[in-house]
Amino acid sequence: MQSAPVTDGSMAHKYFVGGVHPQTMDTELSQAFEPYGLVAEAFCVRRGGVGRGFGFVTFSEAPSAEVMSAPIVINGSKVTVKQAVGQSEMQEAPVSNVTSSRPAEAFKYFIGGLPPDCRTETLESHMNSYGAVKDCV
Repeated sequence: MQSAPVTDGSMAHKYFVGGVHPQTMDTELSQAFEPYGLVAEAFCVRRGGVGRGFGFVTFSEAPSAEVMSAPIVINGSKVTVKQAVGQSEMQEAPVSNVTSSRPAEAFKYFIGGLPPDCRTETLESHMNSYGAVKDCV
């Protein structure tokens, strides 16, 4: 596993990784992203020793542009990759879309704590009972 310090100290090269299998180890996460650049840090977020289904990868310099679009599979789980956002930049999500002026299609929800064997079709079917689902990953 390659490792190097982040050169500019910013979050510019930090990525959120969702859909991580709960038993994925930090080293496995790091190895999965090594083809896209030099990994400075990679870790899976855990609570009580149990993976929460997401993690973060930080590259020492700008990674390949493919990191955001490549189909990355770790321990049988296809993960999603997005640019990480600092806590100071995050805004509180509205409690209900009833009080929001944003159109319903603008809402994106993260649903954590799902069992590893939960199928996309099952989740989509369940969520359709609350409204039309445009995409389910």
